[in-house]
Amino acid sequence: MQSHGKLMTEDVRTLRWFGGTLADAHFDEFVMLMKLPEQGGKLYFPVLQECENGTAQWTQLPADGQTIRELKSPAAELEVVAPVGHEHGHSH
Repeated sequence: MQSHGKLMTEDVRTLRWFGGTLADAHFDEFVMLMKLPEQGGKLYFPVLQECENGTAQWTQLPADGQTIRELKSPAAELEVVAPVGHEHGHSH
């Protein structure tokens, strides 16, 4: 795949964020930039959350016909909607 004129030969498989301790009453945001597929569908991002008193694995993927709301520890879900009426996926 080409990206900004360079041939991409590897995919990123793991992102790690380190930011120190964050109190339970607070939150922080984690931002990532990526190229999404042009076809619609759902993408899942399994997350391992490490805390001072343990870990939580947000890694469950829904089976056919199941929704993430039915899971105890679902992976993050992103639904990609295919562009409608835009040439090459770009708006004008």
